[in-house]
Amino acid sequence: MATVGESLYSFHLNHFTGQVTLQKDQVIKTIYFKKGTPIYVESTIRSETLGQMLMEHGKLTEDQYRVVIDRMQETGKRQGEIIVELGYLSGYEVFQALTTQAMRKLENCFLLEGANIRSEEGENQLDGIPELSIDFFRTVLDMIYSSSIPEVEELFPKERAVRVTVPAKEYLAQRSLKPGEAKVVRLLDGKRNVQGILGNCGGDPDEAALFIKTLKAFGFLESVDLPPQRFTMPASAVKKEEEAPPPANEETARRVISIQEETTKPSQSASPVYAWALRMDRPYHELLNLPVDSNKFQAKRNYDAIVRELHLDAAVQKYKEKELEIAEKLFDRLTLALTIWSDDKRRQDYLKNLNARKPSDVPSVEIQAEVCVQKARLLILRKHFDMAEAELRKAMELAPKESAYHVELAECLIHRATSEKKPMSDNIEQELRAALKLNSSDERAFFQLGVLAKVSGDVEKAKGYFNKVISLKPNHAQALAEIRLIQRREGGKKSDSTILSFFKKK
Repeated sequence: MATVGESLYSFHLNHFTGQVTLQKDQVIKTIYFKKGTPIYVESTIRSETLGQMLMEHGKLTEDQYRVVIDRMQETGKRQGEIIVELGYLSGYEVFQALTTQAMRKLENCFLLEGANIRSEEGENQLDGIPELSIDFFRTVLDMIYSSSIPEVEELFPKERAVRVTVPAKEYLAQRSLKPGEAKVVRLLDGKRNVQGILGNCGGDPDEAALFIKTLKAFGFLESVDLPPQRFTMPASAVKKEEEAPPPANEETARRVISIQEETTKPSQSASPVYAWALRMDRPYHELLNLPVDSNKFQAKRNYDAIVRELHLDAAVQKYKEKELEIAEKLFDRLTLALTIWSDDKRRQDYLKNLNARKPSDVPSVEIQAEVCVQKARLLILRKHFDMAEAELRKAMELAPKESAYHVELAECLIHRATSEKKPMSDNIEQELRAALKLNSSDERAFFQLGVLAKVSGDVEKAKGYFNKVISLKPNHAQALAEIRLIQRREGGKKSDSTILSFFKKK
């Protein structure tokens, strides 16, 4: 019997048009596909409704939400239509919120293992359905990149080369790939094995390995024989060139040597950070090469590409003293731009005041702290843990009452211990307890305490923490998955704790 993941991939890759309904217990989700692209997702889970999501993000008050529900019951219209009619949000803001909501609901569909799957084919199934055009492939990739996954095992034998199939090339050509992902696709040309690809990808090899595993799970890769190695003997070894006549005197010899040194000395091009330094005073969207109507996902993609291109996350090793100062300032400025663009309210305020905004304006303490956190997340991804910890401590100094920063630091220490294969330090629990002192309902802190208890082998304690998370946030996907895993293990059933069971099988 096909899993939920396998079924959804099949509908996507086979260009299915119609609706797919997943039902497990009282949860019912309906995904509407148009030629394989999900265009809308309906769900019976209350926390996944548009109004609830807008309240979570502070865009809708409780009183406004009650008015919307009352009007919806009176008219039978959708929440989005009513929110626009009442003037709470613009049509564009609701469209963006609907897209984000649909992606979240699609992600949560992968957690419904064991659900009953029913499909109804035909364009008539899409009548009256909003068309949002959700990027299925990118949604899956984002889920994988943001999940906590153990080291990826060898995907193919070392003696075999790997390449992308012809149909997959056509599919990937239509996708919006990050620079690192596009490079991996180019390296999958059937001339090298997986180890060779990971060694030449230039970015984070762990992320590249996950991307390759995703392609394999989609059925996009095939193994072939490694091409035979050919060794070419240099021409100088086959036929010795005639020796040049000796110079007439010592002065001529010195002149010849001097000319040879000048002509063979490589030219030193200026560091690219100097060119970028000239852009530092530009508006944030121009600094990130973004149009004003772009979203936070495009901003993150461009930010990652620029940082990777200039090696800003490893500037200490890459640049000399004078260049290093510029690189660090540029890193701060780019991260500030990303921080503004990643928050809807900040982005809207920025766009309203775009003409009057001065590039030299000092950002608020709150934004400065968020910049430190954004930098730390990138540094953790690159495994520069000392630098990441320093940035997080800066954020905590700037905003000492923010519980989330203690949780960020705890997660950094967890990533470090996992990466270096060391025991979890006591500092992790101390930071999580500090977070709960500041905010007793911080579900992230309770979740990480559950992870620590699980690692230490205290299953009952872990279950208590995960249940606390669910009481605070009923639709917390990771906590629900961990509870299911514990229950199945207690029942003697073999299971998988993450949305990636399909990928692990592959």
